[in-house]
Amino acid sequence: MWEGLDPALRSRMLSWAWLAYNKHTVLAEQRVVNPAFAYVIEVEFPSLGGPALEQSLALMHLNASTITRAEAADLHPGHRADRPHLVQRLAVQLHNRD
Repeated sequence: MWEGLDPALRSRMLSWAWLAYNKHTVLAEQRVVNPAFAYVIEVEFPSLGGPALEQSLALMHLNASTITRAEAADLHPGHRADRPHLVQRLAVQLHNRD
């Protein structure tokens, strides 16, 4: 069904989906993640902090990405997302630097 849609309509739908995703991400970070980090940073929980916390936060983000990719693969088998635009542009800049 998706492949049969007019390319302009697909583009508009993808733009809308991207905006919705960004809004969801911003709201989750503002209302959940940032307040939780503020408690830690402001030493509300003195036993937290330091290298162990930094490593835990990094692992949390990696784990969330892994789970999201696995679920997306289940929903869209055989589909592989392109590299993000920023990563593509960086690669071009690095290549042109030589």
